[in-house]
Amino acid sequence: SRTDSIIEDILSAFKLQQAGVLLPSRIVLYNSSNLSTESSKIISYQWNSDLFVQTPRVETMKEDDILQALVSIFESQICKSEPQSTHDTSTIENKLIMGFVIGEDIKNSNTENNSILQNNKNPETSLFNLLKNVNFSKKLNIQAFKNRFSFIRLILNRSLFFPLIGIIVLSISICSIEYFFHKARITVLIPSKILQQDITMQGQLESQSLDSISVSVSTVSAKLSETKTVSGKRDVGETAKGEITLYNFDDKEKLISKGTLIKLESFIFETVEDKNVPGATLANDASAKLPGKAKVSISANLIGSEYNLEKNKRFIVGDFPFSTVFAINESPFTGGTKSSLTTVSKQDIDDLKQSLVVKAKKNAQSVNVSTVVKNSDTLTDLSEVTLTNIISSKEIGEAGNSVTVSVTALTQYYSVSSNNLKKVIYNQLASSIPTGFHLDTNNIDYQIKKSIKTKNKFSFVISVKGKSLKNIDIKNIPITIRGKQKNQISQILKDKYDLSNYSAVILPDIPLINNTFPFFEKNISLISQDL
Repeated sequence: SRTDSIIEDILSAFKLQQAGVLLPSRIVLYNSSNLSTESSKIISYQWNSDLFVQTPRVETMKEDDILQALVSIFESQICKSEPQSTHDTSTIENKLIMGFVIGEDIKNSNTENNSILQNNKNPETSLFNLLKNVNFSKKLNIQAFKNRFSFIRLILNRSLFFPLIGIIVLSISICSIEYFFHKARITVLIPSKILQQDITMQGQLESQSLDSISVSVSTVSAKLSETKTVSGKRDVGETAKGEITLYNFDDKEKLISKGTLIKLESFIFETVEDKNVPGATLANDASAKLPGKAKVSISANLIGSEYNLEKNKRFIVGDFPFSTVFAINESPFTGGTKSSLTTVSKQDIDDLKQSLVVKAKKNAQSVNVSTVVKNSDTLTDLSEVTLTNIISSKEIGEAGNSVTVSVTALTQYYSVSSNNLKKVIYNQLASSIPTGFHLDTNNIDYQIKKSIKTKNKFSFVISVKGKSLKNIDIKNIPITIRGKQKNQISQILKDKYDLSNYSAVILPDIPLINNTFPFFEKNISLISQDL
């Protein structure tokens, strides 16, 4: 019902009835939770005379009876069978003439007629029997229809509908969580043993043998430049100049040639011209010997203001004895200056060239890694660099703060393939692998400590470290542990895989599933690590 009152529900339905139309005085109840109570309410209610001619009769019918009748009608419509009772009824009617029975037993006929009349007195039973006794030309599986209608009736039952929906939603949620969110990660630690030693190996250009290392040779051309601060120094300035008076106490004339050194302690000057100095003479009264004199210009042989000497200094003249020939400046020397400049030195150029050689080798190594040979090691010690087209921004001795040298570097370098080298190393270590273990080339680390080239043959000293792992097939672990409890894993791994060390994480961390591994193999991640 729509409300708690069945009367109100019936009246609301009767309002839709066309006015002036009387309803049959019979109400049939079915599919109700309390038929007796509801039928009593209908009987005791005072119905409007516009609806019923008289107080309606209330009859109840079981739902199974209605269902059986509907199934029978449905079956008859499918099979399209014709009822057999039509002929029999007409036959009986033909045999009854003015109340007399012709050719039949009166008792049997009356009994049969009474049965028909009795059935007519109960329309519901008559209808049910009529539907029930219908004969079919084709038989159907009536029980299958009953089961299906029973299931539909069960679903439509309000008391079970919402619990059933809840169970379905809960089941879908659990399956979704299990498929999409229930995940696990297990990490197993595989026992390992370390193999470590230094080995000496030979190599050849493009070798195909596993007994020797294959060496590749390549040439790289690159334009490089390097700049550095200059380290050379140069003093610039003017020399001091002046004039001196030469004194000659010798009786003979002295020639002071151009370039004669004039010295005063550490200061050295040079005459800029030839000069004859006359010999000494006696005074008129013969009381003294007068020296011969001559003036000559001189210039300091070095620049610097320290050569600007004061006047009245006595100088040694060349190789002449100081007691015979000397010089005095009667006026101070002037014009001496000095300043320092940074210049390009030869060492600067040499340093830049050496730096460019190192740079060319590194460039060859980077080119090797990125473009020429993948997964290879460059033998930098064996690289050969030739510098051509050397251009310097400044000449040697030229003043400046920095100098740049640009070159074209032709680098011939040698390299070995990492994969090939690991295979050769594995071939050398094969006899050292413990029984029950295996060595993967991915677990081999090496370092080329020394490489020597003699013509086209090579010799290497290599430090090798390999990690051999115990022979355990772990790929089936996810299949083995799916759906298992977390506390069972330790024993399973120990019995089936001989593994004692592991760690496991199960997500999400919620009750009921945080101690159980997923049932789907795809949700189990397996990680192996070395112990």
